Amino acid sequence: MARNSCERGITLRDWEQYAADKDIPSEQILCFFKCAHERDGSIDSNGMVILEEVNKSLMTWKAFKQPHIHHINKCLKTVPPIKTCSDMKAFNHCIKMALESSCEIEAGFTFLDWDEFSTAPLAPTEKMLCFFKCMYEKSGSIDSLGSIVLDKIDADIDRLAYLEDHQKSNVKSCLIKLPPVKTCQDMRTIIECIFKETMNGTV
Repeated sequence: MARNSCERGITLRDWEQYAADKDIPSEQILCFFKCAHERDGSIDSNGMVILEEVNKSLMTWKAFKQPHIHHINKCLKTVPPIKTCSDMKAFNHCIKMALESSCEIEAGFTFLDWDEFSTAPLAPTEKMLCFFKCMYEKSGSIDSLGSIVLDKIDADIDRLAYLEDHQKSNVKSCLIKLPPVKTCQDMRTIIECIFKETMNGTV
């Protein structure tokens, strides 16, 4: 059966929304991915991910080099059996993070690491701290000396829609007081500035 049969029910609008925000794929898009991977043998009849088949597909993608594929394989090994369209979120995350963030690859992330962090953001692992340090350095929020670039990080904080204006002000005031970031562990205070405000309303 043709691969395109998996796209039945998907509109152009669905694809446009997915292109705009790959972090939150719609149910229709997840069902498409599930169908497509079942048809190409990447997911077997029991919902198990078949890495050999996944790799055949990945090898045709110019965006993926061997380190990316190795990391995707490592991540996919943590994905539970895919029984529903929603279960594809974990599979999709493994592919997406390899495409979009070299910091996640360098840190050796899996879907489970993100899941763990989401439940306890004030107790980040060393792996998570190293990821954030990498991201802040690559984005220019931390300079080569480890100092926080206030103009850059202020703009980033202003884009956090889930914080009220007074909370954003509190986060900025907290960050100004911090020493340079030299190690992954030094990122802990930055995380605390942001997430304590988010969770408790105080910094």
